[in-house]
Amino acid sequence: MNLTMEGAGQSAAAVWWFEHGGNRAGPVTTAELRGRALAGDVTPQTLVWREGMIDWQRLADVPEIATLIDDLRLAGPWARYFARCFDIVFVGGVLWLALTITRGLNRGEALMPSLAEHGVLLTALFVFSLPLIDAIIAAVFGNTPGKAMLGVRVVDARGKRASLPRYFGRNLLVGVVGLGFGIGLIAIGTQLWQFLRVRGGQAAAYDLWTKCRVLGRPVTDSQTIRFIVVALVLFGVWLIAMLSNPGMMLGGTDKSAGTAAQADASAPMPRARIDGSGMTPPAPVPPADTSFVWRNPVTQTAVRIEGIWMYTEASNRSGDRISLFATEDGQAVVTLGADIASKTSLSQYVANFMRANAEKYAFDNPGRIVRGGAGTAGSKWVAVARSRKQADARIQFEVIQRGQRFWYLALDLTKPYDKHARAVDILRETLQRSIGDGRESSL
Repeated sequence: MNLTMEGAGQSAAAVWWFEHGGNRAGPVTTAELRGRALAGDVTPQTLVWREGMIDWQRLADVPEIATLIDDLRLAGPWARYFARCFDIVFVGGVLWLALTITRGLNRGEALMPSLAEHGVLLTALFVFSLPLIDAIIAAVFGNTPGKAMLGVRVVDARGKRASLPRYFGRNLLVGVVGLGFGIGLIAIGTQLWQFLRVRGGQAAAYDLWTKCRVLGRPVTDSQTIRFIVVALVLFGVWLIAMLSNPGMMLGGTDKSAGTAAQADASAPMPRARIDGSGMTPPAPVPPADTSFVWRNPVTQTAVRIEGIWMYTEASNRSGDRISLFATEDGQAVVTLGADIASKTSLSQYVANFMRANAEKYAFDNPGRIVRGGAGTAGSKWVAVARSRKQADARIQFEVIQRGQRFWYLALDLTKPYDKHARAVDILRETLQRSIGDGRESSL
């Protein structure tokens, strides 16, 4: 048996010998033995010995030091995987909320980013923002939520909490080596590679390169139950947030674009300059104004409608007059109608409305009621539905209460949804202005 002397000048506390690389090394102190365990040189299966022991024994079988490194166990692959999944969803939700608040402050809107914006959003999340926010949370609070619930923690080579730069660098490598940029078979291959390394008792490649260790004891039943409950709650919050935002289904039009276009149209034309021939070039001819004035048949309020819309009047199944606005290609149709229902609340009217239209439309959710605040004339209900007859049709319904009168707007879009989304949004606001306080008037 080969014995290698390490630390010949050690104090009397250096009493432990251990097996390493086929040789017996030592003596080392208990603290040094713990450091070796942290570095991965010593595991619970490593043979150790000190004076007074009959023979070499596995470290895990020596009570004197077994508990010393019990908290240095490498976390299992499944605990690490589910902790990572939870943290990705959690940090993604934090970023989405931040973008929602920022967007609302800048544009006066409270809607979350639309599906049309998800390409840029997801790129920012996985390439830079998500790893950085995750590292900041770990640096400020000592751990991330998913890891904390499953008893997983990331430490450096000294057993200390990983610094913010080290943690951030590790997160970036996780995206490359651990998740394969989320690219199909590459992602599956990289995840399987790291999973097999960790299950075999080795550190993941990105942990080795950043000199980190991921520690964790076996997950208890109570930890598992708590994790599942919190994960379900988090998923529920995500689901409610998505279903309660009909603007996402219609493409989330950018109202500021319409405002900018109107401002540009009203700006004075620059004066024509004289060219080299001494002739004054003709001033550019503005496009013809094809808009028209439409008068609400109930309130008699006149508003201007963009020329893209063709207007007709029709009657519904109850014989009530409704106003129809459609684009020439038929890919966008907006319907406005009104009912009078005395002693009926908005929620009661909405319930009857959904039942009456159940054969034609499939409502994805019950929608949401927006209560009128100070200075507003009433409340409204908003919901999104799918046409049962036309698979690619998406309809946003709005029911607006003005006293005993209920106005309903149906915004019908077919693919591609974003083709007329901005025009639909402008028309919706125009028709709402024509409703006003909803009182019937006459010329």
